[in-house]
Amino acid sequence: MIDDFPVTELDRIWQPPSGGRRITRPRIGVINLGAGSRTGGEAAARVAEARAQLKRIVEKAPQVMVKVSGRQRGADHVAAHMEYIGRHGELEVETDAGEVLKDVRELRERAQEWEDDDDTQRKNAVTSISMVLSMPADTDPDKVLSAVRAFARLELQDRHKYVLALHRDTDHPHVHVTVAAAGSDGVRFNPRKADLHRMRETFAHELRERGVDADATCRRARGVTRRTDNVALKKAKERLGKRGETPRTVEAARVAGEAYARQQAALAPWEKGAILKQRDIKSAYAAVSVKLAASAAYDDRALAKQVTAFVAAMPGPLSHRLAQAQGFMSDRQRDDRADLAPSSKRDAGLRGGQPEKGKPTRPDRPDRSR
Repeated sequence: MIDDFPVTELDRIWQPPSGGRRITRPRIGVINLGAGSRTGGEAAARVAEARAQLKRIVEKAPQVMVKVSGRQRGADHVAAHMEYIGRHGELEVETDAGEVLKDVRELRERAQEWEDDDDTQRKNAVTSISMVLSMPADTDPDKVLSAVRAFARLELQDRHKYVLALHRDTDHPHVHVTVAAAGSDGVRFNPRKADLHRMRETFAHELRERGVDADATCRRARGVTRRTDNVALKKAKERLGKRGETPRTVEAARVAGEAYARQQAALAPWEKGAILKQRDIKSAYAAVSVKLAASAAYDDRALAKQVTAFVAAMPGPLSHRLAQAQGFMSDRQRDDRADLAPSSKRDAGLRGGQPEKGKPTRPDRPDRSR
């Protein structure tokens, strides 16, 4: 194994999103991925973790999902949500104290307790925040539930009350976690982007502790520059698609993409930024690959090949608008080829058959006026 594993360079390109002030306590018992001075043992542990992280990235380990799904205001709203995640008494709803609630009346009483505990004076304040933690299909639901229990203890225990419920009724096993906004330390629960990224790391770590291959890497570290559609847009596309209609955002991207393809518009600042960012990411991975390839250890050289293949397979840094532009140009090129292609009868003449009467024996020159 190489002695100078490029931890610093990897830390730079794996830098998590900032996304505002972090307001929740860092997780406990998980290796800290940040830079800083370390003892020899800590440095060795960091190298081992960085190597494992790199291997998970290039092997495209399943990415965990942790997202805020909604906010509830008032006891009635919280109770309705608890009833929903408990499927109105069909599923078990676990509490932070280890209780199991199934009776709708118990859920309503718990929701009222949360409202009574919240002494905020703000009008229409948030009483609870609901989250969803999920994994791809074919993941063991019981291991997902166990990992979420550990996740909740590490991130929330003794500061925020919460309930959780496992749903097995979809291809993707997922757990709903609803957290009381009021905190025992006076800090309200309101996770920002940076908090959610750390929570993803905690969840992925707990899954790996249970033998489930899982990772929590930000998109740009994987070379992905375009965001996937959010739930609202996906549902809008499905709903409008059934009626043969197109969402306004999709139509706007198509129009803007065609304008760019016709050289009637320039790259937007964020599109230039995405291109430069991916170029930087590729360059950093390439440098890491060169260093690994020079190692005397077989495992390092094998990992170098994986990194090289991973970089080569990265998707282009296309925004929705640029993807539309690419599609538009492909359609134009296909149409141009069709217009320039000889007809079947002319083709027969060129192959030695009888040309169409009154027609030249060679293809017409393309119309240069286009």
